[in-house]
Amino acid sequence: MRRNTQTWFAAAAVVGAVSVTQEADAIEPVAQGTFAVSAERLAASNFHFYPGGFNWVNQFLGAPGATPFDTPRVGFDYFVIDGLSIGGHLGLGFYVWDNNGGNGSDAWIALMPRVGYAFSLSDKIDFWPRLGFGVIAGDAAPNDTGVLTLDAMFLYDLTKNVALEFGPAIDLPFAAGWQDAIVGGNAGIVARF
Repeated sequence: MRRNTQTWFAAAAVVGAVSVTQEADAIEPVAQGTFAVSAERLAASNFHFYPGGFNWVNQFLGAPGATPFDTPRVGFDYFVIDGLSIGGHLGLGFYVWDNNGGNGSDAWIALMPRVGYAFSLSDKIDFWPRLGFGVIAGDAAPNDTGVLTLDAMFLYDLTKNVALEFGPAIDLPFAAGWQDAIVGGNAGIVARF
């Protein structure tokens, strides 16, 4: 009986090793020379953590995102070698607010250079973590800040060149006017050529 059990364990180990080898062969980086254009943060659900509490902001196509972190952006990335992308994203925002009888507006621009590494997890799903460092400049001094941003996007291929992008993101502004840490999930669409 013991020898039979050892045989089953050995057979299971061989099948597992073959399966892992086949999966590893399927993981390939995105090819050098690929250019990606993306509409990012078309939908988002973010927690804004600040001293003393947090806010939860949900947005779709920029509404009702009241900060530069909750609005759609356009991204451009180029794969300089297999898997390694260099690029960035640009965001523009305008928000009109009404607060207890007082109203006003805020406008801003976000420019975030970034670097990433993309590879396939299967024939339909890619994983693309990216790290960026940039600035947000607004029409009022408290809106100006530097930002460290990290996202870990999964891309689900709809066609050979178009994919849905979704995954977690963290934005860490570090100017005096911003005390938030923004953690949440985002979704968009990517075209690759």
